[in-house]
Amino acid sequence: MLERLRAVAALSLALLALVFAPRAEGSVARAVTLRALVTRSALVATCTPLEATSRWENVGGRRRIVTDTRVRVDRRVAGEALGGELIVRTLGGQVGEVGQVVSGEAVLIPGEASLLFFTRRADGQLAVTALAQGQFRLAPDAQGVVRLHPSPWRATLVDARDSAARALAGRALPEATRLIEEAARAK
Repeated sequence: MLERLRAVAALSLALLALVFAPRAEGSVARAVTLRALVTRSALVATCTPLEATSRWENVGGRRRIVTDTRVRVDRRVAGEALGGELIVRTLGGQVGEVGQVVSGEAVLIPGEASLLFFTRRADGQLAVTALAQGQFRLAPDAQGVVRLHPSPWRATLVDARDSAARALAGRALPEATRLIEEAARAK
């Protein structure tokens, strides 16, 4: 009986440890400043993903899943005017029953608006600058003010004190736009 009570107590402690344990992070990245994010980007715009297509492709000598997402440019904030719709490439996705997650990569969900920083890859295609650090979800607060929210898929940031995430998170869209435009002028 005493052994059974000890086993139940040990199991209870283990379950409590699991429930109250801090969240484990999947990746760590050096934080990018707002100025660096703007400087590295060909375009900064509010966009709404319309549809996404994933497929297998050779990336870096290995077969990987890549996703091309067609996005509508709702408003250009800074950089080149690249058109009303763009194709953006991200790593990871799902093909059939197989899914791949690339830790720290931006995830563009059809219908979910974001402020996106775009860079040109060597092959000319667009990607999100600095992976998920270049994606800020747009959502209205309780008063209906659209605010920026860092991507939930971004890596844990090192040296985040001067990061773009810290500079833009929680800001109203017009205020964030002003900060980005100022950083673009200082380029």
